[in-house]
Amino acid sequence: MQKLPLFPLHTVLFPGMPIHLNIFEQRYRLMLQQCIRKNLPFGVTLIKQGSESLGPLATPHLVGCTARILHLEPLADGRINLTAIGDERFRIHSLDENNPYLVGEVEFMEFNNNNIDFSTEVNELKPWVEHYMAQLTKLEDDRLTFGEIKLSGDPLRFLFTSAALLQIPPIEKQSILAMTSLIALFENIKRLYRRETAMLDYQISFNNKDANRVAIQN
Repeated sequence: MQKLPLFPLHTVLFPGMPIHLNIFEQRYRLMLQQCIRKNLPFGVTLIKQGSESLGPLATPHLVGCTARILHLEPLADGRINLTAIGDERFRIHSLDENNPYLVGEVEFMEFNNNNIDFSTEVNELKPWVEHYMAQLTKLEDDRLTFGEIKLSGDPLRFLFTSAALLQIPPIEKQSILAMTSLIALFENIKRLYRRETAMLDYQISFNNKDANRVAIQN
């Protein structure tokens, strides 16, 4: 068990994935000072109930991911721009609310079948991920940015990257993060890519038909 300062957010952080934060609340600036002084990560958890800022401490989901600080940029008004990267999954066993920010007693998580070679499964999933990203690009959604995210050759890192790329509700990503079986992790991600790709294919086909209809009318 280890004590870990927690930062509840409306997002899910996966191992190997970057996160950018603008820290303006005093409680989280204090948390960062403690992390830097002790050379410790902090934990990112999806909010189960509550808000990210300017209110009571939020209630987090019990599985999160540590964030290792890569870069800090103090701003003139006291805010801090932070870049961190996801590192290890953890499960919260108890919460300490006696600080300005949450502190969890956590246990780091490993998969119960992490000695399995998943190279074949990765090769099976990769075309689905590439097709999905290509279809997203066709939709020209300015909200989607993939510039920092590269598909890793490491099977487990590839699975987490694939999960991060999915444009699905955070609660679905939370269920992926919390999985204890590598087989279940792969099967769930593959199922989601099949579902989401089918939806994108239909949307693009519909858009093309609608555009052709307009062109004919003109």
